[in-house]
Amino acid sequence: YYAVYLMTGDIYFGKLSYFPHFGLRNVYTLQVNPQNQDSPINIQKFSNVFWGPEDYMKLNRDQVVWVTRLNSAGQLAGLIKANPNLIPPSPQGQ
Repeated sequence: YYAVYLMTGDIYFGKLSYFPHFGLRNVYTLQVNPQNQDSPINIQKFSNVFWGPEDYMKLNRDQVVWVTRLNSAGQLAGLIKANPNLIPPSPQGQ
């Protein structure tokens, strides 16, 4: 997985593709909600947002500030591997 930071300040995570277009597949997005003191930063599966995009994002190379590979042993890679749809776990015992 890679992190891609755009000039807009948005950051996306996913599997980088170069052909046929420069883009991300299996995309996740970082959302910041400063009003939520318990969890101000949230990662969400891009295709699960309310407006229902496909799970591919074509990127404009001119808008990319930087790209970096995520460490496969890192927390985000582990979260994606354990819960690829980032569906909250259901409460146990209910």
